[in-house]
Amino acid sequence: MNPGMAQPPDPLSVLRPIHSPPPVSWWPPAPGWWILAAAVLLLLAWLVRWYLRGRMRRAALRELEELEKNSTLSDRDFAAAVSLILKRYALHCFPRQEVASLSGREWLEFLDSTASHKGFVSGPGSVLASVYSPECRVDRKGLVTLARRWIKTVSCRNLNSRA
Repeated sequence: MNPGMAQPPDPLSVLRPIHSPPPVSWWPPAPGWWILAAAVLLLLAWLVRWYLRGRMRRAALRELEELEKNSTLSDRDFAAAVSLILKRYALHCFPRQEVASLSGREWLEFLDSTASHKGFVSGPGSVLASVYSPECRVDRKGLVTLARRWIKTVSCRNLNSRA
């Protein structure tokens, strides 16, 4: 450069001052957050449905537990109460026209045919066919165990039920 020539201005002096970008907005969230929110909502809906479907089963099992603790009932009344609990749960799980009219041996055959185990036709559950007979003798522990196992293992076929 020529010593007589004017110096060009400092190139850095013509730059504008540094400025920060605007803050990142929290809305709308990134697609990953939408996917996570949908997954959480689906899981929550499934858990609520699962809980509601089991409430009738839990209620029947609670009733059996309370009945087992009640030692003041006669054998006849005890067997009738167990049969009533099973009938209510069966009416919840199966179509009314299939269950409501069953009694005696047909009721026991239905209970045996709908569970993965047997014990109602021949076993502690056979007493349910003769609940109203004066000589009704009940193996309380065996009957409650059998009823509890039936309630826990029966698969409900009624599409309108929440078993």
